[in-house]
Amino acid sequence: MQSTTPLDPTVFKVARIQVTKLIGASPKEIVFLSGARDNHAD
Repeated sequence: MQSTTPLDPTVFKVARIQVTKLIGASPKEIVFLSGARDNHAD
């Protein structure tokens, strides 16, 4: 079973700006992905 928590899109906008300032990137270069592991090496 999976669950998700809705998040205000403004959170991503602010985070993207903070990351771009931190690493000197363009906002278009910052992509947020889920925190789930896609590779299960069991």
